[in-house]
Amino acid sequence: MEDGNGGVEPRDLGPRVSHLESRMTDVEATLRRIEPVLHNLDGFVRGSLPNMATRTELQDLRNEIHSDMESLRSEVRADMQSLRSDLGADMQNMRSDLHTDMQSLRGDLATMAAKLDATLPHLATQAEVMKRPVRAEMLGYMSVILVVLGLLIRFP
Repeated sequence: MEDGNGGVEPRDLGPRVSHLESRMTDVEATLRRIEPVLHNLDGFVRGSLPNMATRTELQDLRNEIHSDMESLRSEVRADMQSLRSDLGADMQNMRSDLHTDMQSLRGDLATMAAKLDATLPHLATQAEVMKRPVRAEMLGYMSVILVVLGLLIRFP
């Protein structure tokens, strides 16, 4: 309650002061509990601060990593392009070599077919060979010689 002069009546101050004193005791107890934590935190911050990076340092590091990544990407792209080019040239050379080899084989097969076509009409059949007495005898002698040679090789 106010007296008319803007002050508080003395009878109202007693309970208010005792209430404030009890609250101050609580605040002091809380401050005593917080003080060691604040000291530990202060020590941690002071010890860690020299090792911490600034925002500018982090941005510089980010830019450097970004630049390195772009450089690496460029190198990989260039290497891949070079590899594609080399492989393309190698494939073209292999195709050319294969084509040349196949043309050569075709020529060889055509030559062999021509020789075979030229030789086949002149070959005698087994019946024709057996009709000729001299040749039949020679085949008989040769058969005997081959059998004897086989026996000599097997039983020396």
